[in-house]
Amino acid sequence: MIKDYQVSKEELADRQMRLTISIPNETLEPELRNVARRIAKNISVPGFRKGKAPYNVLLAYYGRDALAEEWYEKEGDAFFQKVLETEGIKPFRSPTLEDVNWSPFSMVVSVPEEPVVNLPDYHAMRVEKPEVADVDALLEKQLKTWREKYATWEDVDRPVDADDKVTFDFKLHKGDEILVDQTDMVKELGDEESFVPHLGENLLGMTAGESKSYTVSFGDDSESSWTGDVTIDVTVKKVQGRKPAELSEEIVTRIVADEKLSGEIKTEEDLRNLLRPIIREDAENKARDEYFDRILEALSEQSEVLFPPVLLEERLDESVDELKQRLKESGLDWEYYLKTAQTTEDDIRGRYRDDAARMTRYGLILRQIIEQEGLDIKPEDIDAEIERILGEMDPLMRETSRKLYESEKQRHEIGLKLLNDHVRNFLETLFSSEEEMAEPDAVVNTETAAEANTKTAAVEVEDTSETQASLDGDAEAGAQTEKVSD
Repeated sequence: MIKDYQVSKEELADRQMRLTISIPNETLEPELRNVARRIAKNISVPGFRKGKAPYNVLLAYYGRDALAEEWYEKEGDAFFQKVLETEGIKPFRSPTLEDVNWSPFSMVVSVPEEPVVNLPDYHAMRVEKPEVADVDALLEKQLKTWREKYATWEDVDRPVDADDKVTFDFKLHKGDEILVDQTDMVKELGDEESFVPHLGENLLGMTAGESKSYTVSFGDDSESSWTGDVTIDVTVKKVQGRKPAELSEEIVTRIVADEKLSGEIKTEEDLRNLLRPIIREDAENKARDEYFDRILEALSEQSEVLFPPVLLEERLDESVDELKQRLKESGLDWEYYLKTAQTTEDDIRGRYRDDAARMTRYGLILRQIIEQEGLDIKPEDIDAEIERILGEMDPLMRETSRKLYESEKQRHEIGLKLLNDHVRNFLETLFSSEEEMAEPDAVVNTETAAEANTKTAAVEVEDTSETQASLDGDAEAGAQTEKVSD
């Protein structure tokens, strides 16, 4: 193994270290001779028997760069790992080879370093809770939505409004030439524009019995077969407006079927009684989600969080993969989606980048708090959660499901979910407390060894060596790697 080499280190601004590793020619020479001997056994050099060509001939035949490249392909990773070990460098994620020169040999590698998180005195921080939305107002809004959805049309004696249905006669002509002549046409003004330009906007404000003419110019490049100025005559015959539905038993029955609601629901009162607790729970959950967002934002504003770019790219990978999965579940092909949306994967990653950076910051902050507070989940906590989940299932499904939930992978995911809930409950209690909790010192300045992932109101914690033990899982704690990524 090569021992005579030089290493220069450059600390970059984004938690990366750039290593330049150089090997003098005379140090690499014995390795190149070994490479040449190995190659010579399998090839024939003109003028020499297989395996008998001397080194200087092989060097001239192949070139020093080719021999050095062959050495790097076989021994480069082991050599690089030895350099890392000797220099005491522990990569957070896979290092990336930036450049390599063969003569004299040198390699430039960027090494992601562990994130740094400097937290404020969060035990002294407080965040005001948002108000829970008015449940009665939300209930009335939902009922209004259904009344409008199941509305009927009724004749009205007023000018045409934007959401009305209009019955009218329609004539399109160019001078004395009649191009179209139709009676009793019907148009809902909320629909997309018809094949006749500006029809909807000209019907607005007209009343039953009123006639109007207007002119439209069709250019030579128009998709229509008409060109030049065309006159359009319209006569409104009937105007109808929407009459919101009464929540009768018939309408309630349709709502129950369409919305797939369960229970004995026949009257408006039944519907109200069913919806009120659902809406209340939803409003409370949204308020709690907003509160957790406020906590994370407050922590982020007062924290210093530095992390290598690879964490952001991993977060973006997850976001794009989730989008692909949602599209797949909807029966949409990824390439077809990109084509119809007139976008690219790079564009999508660009739109996600700010949110991904914010989520990465939040996750690292939460990971640090988990480690600082010693929050963990015990195997018996996971056992209890599995029993709770199984207890809510159909008895016929429990034993089959038990095997699934007791698998190592499922136990690990359940443990992470419990840890998510644990840190969230801790922070919500702390930040809403009226008295300061007498716990750690004001500022925590530490480097964390793993990323915590968050979604706006649901933290997803990745494993570190500490949480790994508490969850009895086997996911990797960081990213010390055995190979340099090109």
